[in-house]
Amino acid sequence: MNQYEIFIYCGGKCGSTTLVNTFNFYNYSTLHVHGEEHFQRAHGDSIFDVIDHSDYNKIYFIDSYRLPIERKISSFFQNIKLYVPDYVSKTTLELISYFNENLINTIEEYHPINEIMTHDNIPTFTTIDFENRYNIVESNNRVYIKLLFRDIHKWSSILTTIFGVDIILMNQNTTKDKDIYPVYKEFLSRYLVPVSYIDDILSEDAEFKIYNTEQEQEEYIQKWRYLSKTN
Repeated sequence: MNQYEIFIYCGGKCGSTTLVNTFNFYNYSTLHVHGEEHFQRAHGDSIFDVIDHSDYNKIYFIDSYRLPIERKISSFFQNIKLYVPDYVSKTTLELISYFNENLINTIEEYHPINEIMTHDNIPTFTTIDFENRYNIVESNNRVYIKLLFRDIHKWSSILTTIFGVDIILMNQNTTKDKDIYPVYKEFLSRYLVPVSYIDDILSEDAEFKIYNTEQEQEEYIQKWRYLSKTN
């Protein structure tokens, strides 16, 4: 069984591939995982056994929080051939309708860092250090880190501070570099989120409240509500 120093224990479309490639570039033994269920399905083993087998002075777990609507849309386009195999024949409005009817309430609603912290009997984060723009907690030889995806341009500086060595981010898996990008861009320009999602899910989203100030929450909700009312 392989050993790893860094586990990118991160949700989909939150910069995880960029983090993996960055740490691999700097020769850290790194594993990309979305959680226990995903890992078992792919490998047949328990991720917790892999973690316990890893023998390093410090083992790092890194996750990133991304604003939910953007994350959901990005995930949809990452897997659009699975969701809508004939997407090339669909209009933008048809794709939006499919997304709102089938995915908006459920897709990308998991936050992996909570799983490993709970497994290790570490209290999960209830707020974030908005001054430093990340969370970090250490217990025994394990270090749990939560970044903000919207600060990805600051990740090099943040990771340099945490690891004590110069780290330059290796951006990977960006939608703008894919063939789907024109469709994705058009989708974003015309997308309207259902008001029911704002009222029933987003407004009650505990993770949204943790990783956004009250002002940021209000501005985000009002932005999407305004778009829905004016289009």
